[in-house]
Amino acid sequence: MKEILGYLGLLAVLAVLIAVGEIPAVRAASDWIDAHRANLLTVTLTVTAVGLALLIWGWTVAAVRDGRSMSAEEAKEFMGRALPLPGRQSYRSGLFRGFARGRTTDQPIEWSFRELKVAWRSGTWWSAADMRRKYLITIGGLILILGGFSALLVLFQPPAAKLLIGGTVVYAVTRTMSSLRRA
Repeated sequence: MKEILGYLGLLAVLAVLIAVGEIPAVRAASDWIDAHRANLLTVTLTVTAVGLALLIWGWTVAAVRDGRSMSAEEAKEFMGRALPLPGRQSYRSGLFRGFARGRTTDQPIEWSFRELKVAWRSGTWWSAADMRRKYLITIGGLILILGGFSALLVLFQPPAAKLLIGGTVVYAVTRTMSSLRRA
């Protein structure tokens, strides 16, 4: 019974979302996005690519500075791990043959908003290389996520879908800023 009520609640939310999508102001915003789709898609995909590049750059720098080369046993173990894909395919290509065995870190690299906020207030975010990397990774991840959702906002045609995705982006930004403020 609880499952049926959950599905009915979801159906009610979708019906309200579709109804709200037909409000003239929402319809006008959707039509404007559709009219400028090519330009907006170029901008959102560029922002997404920049976020991905920042994120990968930060990870790479962290791996080079804080990581160490994998031993032969670690490389074999990594190559033998199954990917989390249907059919349990294995990652058994020759990527780790030769002198480049890959890099690994012994300690997980993690940080909190509080740490970022303290570094910002004290000014060490720019002078400490470790904090610069953390900021680079964090900002790259945020830009990647927001750019990706914005690209979806541009791609989908129904106003209700745009409203749902736009609401999700606004909610994510609001929660992130709230978490950062409370840290």
